[in-house]
Amino acid sequence: MGVQVITTTGASTWNWPAGVTSAVAEAIGGGGAGGAATGFPCSGGGGKGGGYAKATITKGAESLLDIVVGAGGVGGGGAGGNGAASTVTQSATLRVSGQGGVGGALASVNSTNGAGATTTVGTATGTTTNAGGNGATGAFATFSGAGGGSGGPTSVGGAASVGTAGTTGTGNFDNGINYSSAGASGVAPPAAGANAPSTATDYGGGGSGGNASAAADRNGGSGRQGVVVLTWVDPPSNKLGLVGVG
Repeated sequence: MGVQVITTTGASTWNWPAGVTSAVAEAIGGGGAGGAATGFPCSGGGGKGGGYAKATITKGAESLLDIVVGAGGVGGGGAGGNGAASTVTQSATLRVSGQGGVGGALASVNSTNGAGATTTVGTATGTTTNAGGNGATGAFATFSGAGGGSGGPTSVGGAASVGTAGTTGTGNFDNGINYSSAGASGVAPPAAGANAPSTATDYGGGGSGGNASAAADRNGGSGRQGVVVLTWVDPPSNKLGLVGVG
C-alpha cells in the first residue's frame, strides 16, 4: 500500500502514481483558537475542533488532485481565529472536506466568560464525515474554556467541558494510524495564559481560551492545523515469465 501524509498548510497538488486507479482520501480541518481574556478576572472560550472526512476517489482523465491542508486558528487578543477546512478536489469537484473549527469568544468584561465555539468553517463533504467537538465556556474562578477534539474515522470529536479538553475522535485512518487530536486544556488561576493542542502527529484540536487572573490581558491559545492523508493500492508488478513450448 502507498501512503502520503500531507501536513504543509495551504494549497498543493498530488500526482496519481503510475497504474493507480483509485485512492482513499481522508482529511481533518484546522482547529479553532481560544478567545482572549481582556477583563479582570475573566476567561475566554475554547475553540471548536476540526472535522474529519473520507471518500474513495476513482481516477478520471486528470493527472493530479488538488489538496488544501487547513491551518489552525491563530490565538490573539480578541476572539479566537477560525481554523480552515482541509480539502481534496478532483477536476474542480470537491470530493473531501474536513471542516475547520470556529474560534472561541473573547471575554472583555470583568467577571465574565467567553462562550465556547460550536460552529464550523466549510461544508462537510465525503462518504464519511465526523464533526469536531465543541469548545467550552470557561469559569474564570476555576478554568478558562478548553478546546474541542477533532473528529475521527469512527466518531465525532469530544466536546470540551469547562477546563477539560475534548477527546480525540476514534478509529484509525486507512494506514492504521489515528491522526485526530484532543483539544487543549483550560488554564486555572493563579496561572495565567492559554494552552494549545499537541503538536505531535495529531491534528485539528481546538485551542483553549485565555485566563486573566491578574490585570494583564491574556491571548487565546492557537488551534492545531489540519492534515490530508492519501492511501492507495500499488498496481501488481509485470513479472510474467516466458514459457517455452516443446
